[in-house]
Amino acid sequence: ANVQWVVGNARKMELADIVRETCDAEPQLITPALQRDSFTIPVAGIDRRHTRANLKIQDGCDFFCTFCEIPYARGRARSRVFDDILREAHELAAAGHREVVLTGVNIGTYRFAGKTLTDVVDALQEVKGLQRVRISSVEGTTLSPALFERMGADKKLCRHLHISIQSASDEILTAMRRNYTVAACRALVEETHDSVAGVCLGTDVIVGFPGETVDHFRETYENLRDMPFAYFHVFSYSERGHAKSRKLADKVPREEIERRSAELRDLSVRKRQLFFAENIGSVQDVLFEQERNGYWTGLTDSYIRVKVRSEKNLKNEFVPVVLQEIDQSTMIGKLV
Repeated sequence: ANVQWVVGNARKMELADIVRETCDAEPQLITPALQRDSFTIPVAGIDRRHTRANLKIQDGCDFFCTFCEIPYARGRARSRVFDDILREAHELAAAGHREVVLTGVNIGTYRFAGKTLTDVVDALQEVKGLQRVRISSVEGTTLSPALFERMGADKKLCRHLHISIQSASDEILTAMRRNYTVAACRALVEETHDSVAGVCLGTDVIVGFPGETVDHFRETYENLRDMPFAYFHVFSYSERGHAKSRKLADKVPREEIERRSAELRDLSVRKRQLFFAENIGSVQDVLFEQERNGYWTGLTDSYIRVKVRSEKNLKNEFVPVVLQEIDQSTMIGKLV
């Protein structure tokens, strides 16, 4: 009885305008069908509270992994009109955003009028005032090696890739309907690591997928340990209403899922510490975001959170910092 707006995925990016235009109207039910057509977004996602801005370039997915219900909830894969991406990028840069994060459900599948993700990155290199472009989570099977050539100290594309692999056991990958092998994933990750100096590689992994035995988990653990990932996002498996995995047998007990998840999270912490250690003594540009407890904090292009002491107002400034020591999930540095 107290609900004023129900807005579906097709128009959620227009939510602010919808609320403004209908705040005095009757309750609104706005749930148009999701289309396969390319799309535009009428307003720029300017966020005065943050230095980085999200720039959506794609939506939906055609992969139908068995654990996922995104194709049912967000629709099939579709790409944003190329010129509309650039229009928003210019508006974000003019508003003071110096870094954009390219977002979508499956951004590596971006296709519009012959343009690909690499073309989007190339075009954003020319946007005045924009100094960094960061790729959000991406499927390894959709990555072009051409992107590696666009990462580096003199390029805008950040040395950071979050490549979702979900499992490092071939049998579990098959059950998940992931269209690659552990060997292929390892080759991609190692090629990226060897091609881009200082690159930060992260991944997603689901623990306790139906049928995952102790041996499957140990295989995943050892493969992730040995690959050059700097961190993992660990997700404990849970069933989704439309996901096909809910019909699979051999469910893993909840307490075992939690035990395995904790083990992988501990490994992730240790991998991140090793990555930090490799960067001690290096000088890197940090885009500072906020001051808290006497420290200014921000990110390097390689996704290292850095904190420094300074009496200056560093918000939204790029400043070179020498990375000196590790402090749990951050590094402490000194302004150069």
